[in-house]
Amino acid sequence: MFQPDKNPTLSSEEFYERLTALSVADNLRIRKISEVWAARCGLAPDDLFQEAVTRVLEGRRNCPSRVGVVPFLAQVMRSLSSDENKAKDRAPNLLPLSALLEAGYDPPAASLTPENQFNAQQSFKELWDKVCALFHDDEISILILEYQIAGYEAEEIRKYLGLDQTAYDSKRRFIRRRFDRLFKKEGQV
Repeated sequence: MFQPDKNPTLSSEEFYERLTALSVADNLRIRKISEVWAARCGLAPDDLFQEAVTRVLEGRRNCPSRVGVVPFLAQVMRSLSSDENKAKDRAPNLLPLSALLEAGYDPPAASLTPENQFNAQQSFKELWDKVCALFHDDEISILILEYQIAGYEAEEIRKYLGLDQTAYDSKRRFIRRRFDRLFKKEGQV
């Protein structure tokens, strides 16, 4: 007659003892297994292994006493990899923020109330109007500032505006000097 074990699963302490007692070959096996499953889900092998061990030690995954540590961790990592892939499949396809900004999207700050957001937008609009007035005679400078606000890198800005490095650097110095003059005139520097 079949008699179940008194303790069908290992406690966290027992699992930890078995884990630390693994041979070098078993550690290499676990490393290789984590690399295989991590490659399938896009996580780092160390992160996947760490998450598997953490779940066992926290008691969220229970290792049967009759199963070895290596096969058990392999199955936990397989399961985590599968869960990660399912989560990716459920996640909506998101556009990069730069594409959204180009389309005119203005992301709200997470902590702003609608009233504070409106006030912040008004303040930004007023500030931007002052900047446009300051550079009313230089459209390229305004475009450079707009691209910088949208998060573009210098190389991208030069490419979009057709500027070489020297012309771009000259415009940047021009912008900085004009701002310096404005702040000195207003006594803010």
